Amino acid sequence: MKWIEVQVTTTQEAEEAVTNIMHELGAGGVVIKNPNDVKLLAQSDNWDYIEPSLFEEEGNIKVFAHFPIASDTIDKINILKDRIVELKSFGIDIG
Repeated sequence: MKWIEVQVTTTQEAEEAVTNIMHELGAGGVVIKNPNDVKLLAQSDNWDYIEPSLFEEEGNIKVFAHFPIASDTIDKINILKDRIVELKSFGIDIG
């Protein structure tokens, strides 16, 4: 099976909602890259070594979804875009 990776750059506030939308649309997997996670991990005692360059990463959160390539894949991506924009109507900052 072939897959397509879709990346959405968003805010901490919208991270969970974006991830949920991706799952609802049939994503085969979701990966979240949040630069704030490294900073939180460093404040705890649950780590051995953290690559120093990871502390330099700042900015918004990147959410990646993997969708199987099918005849409706483009439609799903367009629905994803529309539903993310719709989050603004609920007062969610999407970035």
